[in-house]
Amino acid sequence: MTYFEALYLFLMLPALVIVYQLLPRKFRWISLLAASILFYVSISGVLLIWVILAAAWTWGLGLLLENLRGDKKQGKILLLGILGLLATLAVFKYAGFIQINAGRIYRLFHPSHQIIWKTFAAPLGISFYTLDAIGYLTDVYWGKMKPEKNPLRILLLLCFFPKVMEGPILSSGQLQKELRAGDPVRLQNLADGSIRIVWGLFKEYVIANRLIIDVNAIFDNYTQYNGAVIAVSGILYALQLYMDFSGTMDVVLGSAKLFGIEMPENFRQPFFAVNASEFWRRWHITLGVWFRTYIFYPISLSKPVMKWNRYARKKYGRYIMQLGTTAVCIFPVWLANGVWHGGQWNYLFYGMYYFVILMIEAALVPVRKGIEKRLPGTWAKNLWKLFRIVKNWFVIFTGEMFFRANGIKAGFHMFKSMFHGFSFHTFTDGTLFNLGLSKAGCMLAGAGILVVFIYDLCRELNFVPDKRLGKWETPVRWTLYYALIIAVFLFGAYGAGYLKVDMIYAGF
Repeated sequence: MTYFEALYLFLMLPALVIVYQLLPRKFRWISLLAASILFYVSISGVLLIWVILAAAWTWGLGLLLENLRGDKKQGKILLLGILGLLATLAVFKYAGFIQINAGRIYRLFHPSHQIIWKTFAAPLGISFYTLDAIGYLTDVYWGKMKPEKNPLRILLLLCFFPKVMEGPILSSGQLQKELRAGDPVRLQNLADGSIRIVWGLFKEYVIANRLIIDVNAIFDNYTQYNGAVIAVSGILYALQLYMDFSGTMDVVLGSAKLFGIEMPENFRQPFFAVNASEFWRRWHITLGVWFRTYIFYPISLSKPVMKWNRYARKKYGRYIMQLGTTAVCIFPVWLANGVWHGGQWNYLFYGMYYFVILMIEAALVPVRKGIEKRLPGTWAKNLWKLFRIVKNWFVIFTGEMFFRANGIKAGFHMFKSMFHGFSFHTFTDGTLFNLGLSKAGCMLAGAGILVVFIYDLCRELNFVPDKRLGKWETPVRWTLYYALIIAVFLFGAYGAGYLKVDMIYAGF
């Protein structure tokens, strides 16, 4: 069962809404827990035991941290809790990566030896609920929240079905309050949640399920295409990933909304960002917030960094001090970002790629400010902003190409090929219509992308359709709703000839 299957959309959600509403308020959270367990077991089966163990570990150490308030042992208990959670994550997600690379080194000295690798099936959403659990323990340690006394509520916190596969990663205290409330089902929540779900289905079935055909064709056979097609591959993959991931978030947030549970947005028009830093404040927002809260800020406020700030300001000046501090604070963030995505070299490269890009941006801040001071008027400032947005697209598309490539060698091969044999003739000779997706399919995907672009542009310009639609006349509003629903049924990519997009972040 996944978020895009009929079993989830037309059986589980409606049945759960009814059961949830019929139960007394104080027991409604139990129906959410039962549904979450059922959902988890339908995908990962007996691997549910690892979520239960993580919940028990988190619950017990959370209470212990509170009991040791003011004791020097508290910090050691927090470290124990974090290391225990990370150790489990390492075994399931990185054991294969470590074994393969250790084996390569071993075979340099023993080339004739055969090594049998031991791999493990990872529990669903282990990266997401591990970060949730670490955030919970850290918040208790910092005194930002009281520990939960009921272990079943911790289990619900970690495996709540709308977020367990792909997030969002939430503040423990925030979600704890939402899940405990047990507010009754309201008609407005049902309407808002349902439309949000349909919007996610539109992105997934009309666009992502089509783009993946060409994306797979190029990345799986990258040596057969010229530089122009390779360049297009980065664009197509970035769009396919956005439609898939943000579409999933729409279904996730819509599902939670049915029960009156508000979860934070994970995307905010990321392709309108003017630089990489802003892009990551708009893309997978909750992951970025987690990294800033639990890695960046603790490092930036640590004694060694504060000591460096005082020393470097006097010795080298403010500019060098800021660059040094930025490097020290964001390097572990982007190393963690790469590692979090999985045990592959291209994921690690992806993290370091953005570390380098962000350091370059930080170094060029004085140059950028100098240019902006000399801009003559509003029209020039708008052109400058447009230039920065388009320039940032190259950064995004290149990064996503390395992210999707079948290994780091393939990524560099594709990158180099963009500068050899690049032909603009490729865009007019029909090559792009012979990658696997039909011309009609390309047109439908393009039309869907245009719809999403217009919607995101309206939000970027502070014309927010999903909020203002509620004030429009009922016939107009429902005409738009039905148009969206009909588009999903008529123009969605289903059946033979189409690939069902695997929700990529469910694998992280």
